[in-house]
Amino acid sequence: MTNSGNVFAILLFVGILANGQAAVRWSCEANATGQAIDVEQLSGSWYEVARLPHSDIPACVEVIAPTSIEKDMYTLKLDYINNVNKGWKRVQENIEFPWDANTQKGKLNLTYTGDDTNVTVNFVYMGTLNNLTLVCGYAGLAPSVSLLRVLSRNRTVESSMQRELETLMADFGVDAAEITWVEQGSKCNSGPSVSSSIFVVLLTAVMVSMEKVLNIDH
Repeated sequence: MTNSGNVFAILLFVGILANGQAAVRWSCEANATGQAIDVEQLSGSWYEVARLPHSDIPACVEVIAPTSIEKDMYTLKLDYINNVNKGWKRVQENIEFPWDANTQKGKLNLTYTGDDTNVTVNFVYMGTLNNLTLVCGYAGLAPSVSLLRVLSRNRTVESSMQRELETLMADFGVDAAEITWVEQGSKCNSGPSVSSSIFVVLLTAVMVSMEKVLNIDH
């Protein structure tokens, strides 16, 4: 999917790159296998409860999956906080994926196209187990960086869920110490909405930050 106004995928990676975090040993591109998307099973709200590598951007992520395919598109509704530069602004947007063979097999791509810029983030739906859904991602601009996001039907993370997730991550070769637990507290209900004009400024700042980090690495 190509969308010049979408910032979600870029926000995911700028949080990692701007913090200068080292890539985890586990590789989404090399090790993750896409699982078939069951539209009925995945429909409804999912809340991000854990991520790796460590990053704070974006915050309070809620993903609402559709109950059906409309106009041959799989549309996810996103509600999250844009907290770049210690800001706190609510963003609500839709991201669409063509209901083609790749999407049906759990491979979803987001592309940002701007002035002299083209960034694609590849997401892999790794499956759902006991109300936990795993999604990983990687990008051509930073192939050595793999991100992992864990979504839950519940906002709060009980200790039993943490132990279950740590066991699951161990099966993928991920150390529990690398997992960052994400707060989905009352603060997530606050924050003014971002207007479309701010998106342009935000995207520009994100891309500049990303380019600087990549240049330093090389």
